[in-house]
Amino acid sequence: MFEEHRFENGLRLITAANKGTQAVTLLILTGAGSRNEKEEERGISHFLEHMFFKGGKKYKNAKEVSEKMDFVGGDFNAFTGKEYAGYYVKVEHTQVETAFDVLSDMLVSAKFEPHEIEKERGVILEEYNMYEDTPMYKIGWDFEELLFGSDHPMGWDQIGEKKVISSVKQQDFIDYKSALYTPKNIVIVASGNVTPAKA
Repeated sequence: MFEEHRFENGLRLITAANKGTQAVTLLILTGAGSRNEKEEERGISHFLEHMFFKGGKKYKNAKEVSEKMDFVGGDFNAFTGKEYAGYYVKVEHTQVETAFDVLSDMLVSAKFEPHEIEKERGVILEEYNMYEDTPMYKIGWDFEELLFGSDHPMGWDQIGEKKVISSVKQQDFIDYKSALYTPKNIVIVASGNVTPAKA
């Protein structure tokens, strides 16, 4: 049974309560996929997804974020698609507040520190190379380019362009986040052993 609550600022919360499990999955989706990019931003959606894990105000770096989730046995990750970026945590139901705490700190208080950007730049360039060398991904992206054209965001792959990955700066992340990570453009889903009131 799904229950939706819309806050005054436009943020939507969907709860799918299920008392038959001891787990809760918290998923935050924002309409900030690669389809929202301009030519000079190709790849920023995916790069930004990586940068959110680099720390915020409470959990100051990737190590602290990871340690907090590991300490409670949580599973967490993220993904970037054409239409949206998603961030999720799966925890035992007594740790649902921890899940909200970690994800909210990541997404609200991310700092995008220049030295972290430089470190992650290399990771993403290696990911780019891996996808280019993996026929299963490459053929899918080539098909989308044939279908939508190379001049349309739907025809672009989510990993982006090397020149953008190599040049994007802190202010670019701040601007992109400010434009798309807004309450009206975000849906929060809490599924599992959690009540709508608790969520």
